[in-house]
Amino acid sequence: MADQHDHEHGHEDDEGEDVVILEDDEGNEHEFTVEHVLRVGDHDYVILVPVDPDAAGEEGMILRVETTDDGESTLVDIEDEAEFNRVAEAWEKLQEEEGDDEDDEDDEE
Repeated sequence: MADQHDHEHGHEDDEGEDVVILEDDEGNEHEFTVEHVLRVGDHDYVILVPVDPDAAGEEGMILRVETTDDGESTLVDIEDEAEFNRVAEAWEKLQEEEGDDEDDEDDEE
């Protein structure tokens, strides 16, 4: 069974961005901003970046969104390397496309 993360939804930072608080195995809380929600195949995935990029040991994460029996959303580690690679590739492709769109807008100015 995949590791599930205790998390809090609905929290926004001062800039109106969604913030997720994850609790690690030692009970420490870590805040992440939801960078993007990405649909790959039949699943949704969240791209999370640390709120404080200078925090020791914190780096971005990709987690799968699953729905529990009671209808709640939970975030789950992606344990399958092939699944993780598919999501990472889809995220990279999306970033490249968004970068191309920004380049086109700059060219029009």
